[in-house]
Amino acid sequence: MSILSRRDAARLSLSAAATALLPAAAGAQGTFPDRPITFVVPYGAGGPFDLIARVVAERMRQDLGRPVVVENRAGAGGIIGCASVARAPADGYTILLGGLTTHILMQGAVETLPFDPIGDFAVASLLSKTPLILAANKDLPVTDLASLVALLKASPGRYTFASAGNGTSGHVVTQYLVDAVGAEALHVPYRTSAQATTDLLTGRIDFMVKTTAEAEPMRNGSIRPLVIFSDTRAPALPDVPTLAETGFNNVVRYNLEPWQAIMVRRGTPDAIVARLNQAVAATAADPATRRRFEESNLVPFAGSVADGEAYFVAENTRWVPIVRGMGLIGR
Repeated sequence: MSILSRRDAARLSLSAAATALLPAAAGAQGTFPDRPITFVVPYGAGGPFDLIARVVAERMRQDLGRPVVVENRAGAGGIIGCASVARAPADGYTILLGGLTTHILMQGAVETLPFDPIGDFAVASLLSKTPLILAANKDLPVTDLASLVALLKASPGRYTFASAGNGTSGHVVTQYLVDAVGAEALHVPYRTSAQATTDLLTGRIDFMVKTTAEAEPMRNGSIRPLVIFSDTRAPALPDVPTLAETGFNNVVRYNLEPWQAIMVRRGTPDAIVARLNQAVAATAADPATRRRFEESNLVPFAGSVADGEAYFVAENTRWVPIVRGMGLIGR
């Protein structure tokens, strides 16, 4: 009869203890959630992404049976909010509204991010797409994209465009357009899209990219829409031509459509990620929620956990080399 060493006995004891804990751990995950969930929006209140989050949070609450509390943590184009989630426990109780801007475009706009976009985050579910529209102050003497380009070329560096921050989709798309047509314009970054829009309305800023979720001032004539960066026209603004229809698609080769997703800390248990995905799927299938999306001119864009992860990686592969090649840092 062999005699166990103290080390072997300790290993067996630890193994037995770990095995005994497995059912309890499985049960704990099975009861997710058992307390409120914090839903971080890395942008200011009142903007299009805040609207998305609040609609989704209310419907997720119904499915999960626990409050889903939206917290706006704005600043640095979304970096501040994302960094806070990257430091949160990987337990599914802190989720993030992330996407193309926060996790991909930002890689070309700052020297070093305080988080690893893919290493620190996983997609629980894709959520929506938001087509972009280039719009000008109504008093700017332009009527379409061609006249804007002519104006910029005639007075290099005189005119300004706004964004919600360096590396945001508005910054990247507009700078890409300006560079591609051989023009110059001054970029003015703001803390939030709402602040930038206020200055666009008053004429302090000449033009900027807006989302279709912000269509009302373009519909009522407060600002002038010029072109949509999408393959099709937007139902909310049917008179706004696509880039291809303007003839500039041979110069500006990329339609950039921001997408949004529910993200969690990578390492969150698969069962919890699947439960969050299930809640988002129920949200996307809900007729009332779909109507809210349509009213806000958002395109629902859900899918499985695997779908979200594959799309996340593919978009990273596609866009990061482009934005890093644009030399956006300091522009």
